[in-house]
Amino acid sequence: MRQVLFGIIFLLCCNVFSQDTIPGKRLSRTYINIKTYKEKGDPLTKQDTINFMIEGNDTLVLCNKRFY
Repeated sequence: MRQVLFGIIFLLCCNVFSQDTIPGKRLSRTYINIKTYKEKGDPLTKQDTINFMIEGNDTLVLCNKRFY
């Protein structure tokens, strides 16, 4: 009985310590409406058109750091 209990506790501890909690690995992307992008005055490039995302009736353009 003790060995079974020890085995269960050991497996639970291994599961807790194996969780991935390293910050900074997640990528976040920001999309804006194509109308807003054009109002900014930047021309659409080929790379911009590759990264289009269509959600509902809106066409969204991936923003880069330069746009912020």
